[in-house]
Amino acid sequence: MCLKEILSEIKKCKIDYNLTERLIFISDIFKSLSVPEASKNIGIAHSTGYQWLERWNKDGLKGLYHRYAGGKPPKTFKRRL
Repeated sequence: MCLKEILSEIKKCKIDYNLTERLIFISDIFKSLSVPEASKNIGIAHSTGYQWLERWNKDGLKGLYHRYAGGKPPKTFKRRL
């Protein structure tokens, strides 16, 4: 995937903010910014930037989608009278 295709995906994904933010980060990497510089541009920790870059390198665009596994269900609160 080239920079032009990434910018095209950004335009398509305006509704999904998380994906758009990650694509902007990757486009900054394509523009030869370092991971700390690209991370600073969008306001994330550089450790998060390295994780996103690793996922991009491993899975491409699919790796940037939010991965939510559900997590622990909330406790049910019983009201005592």
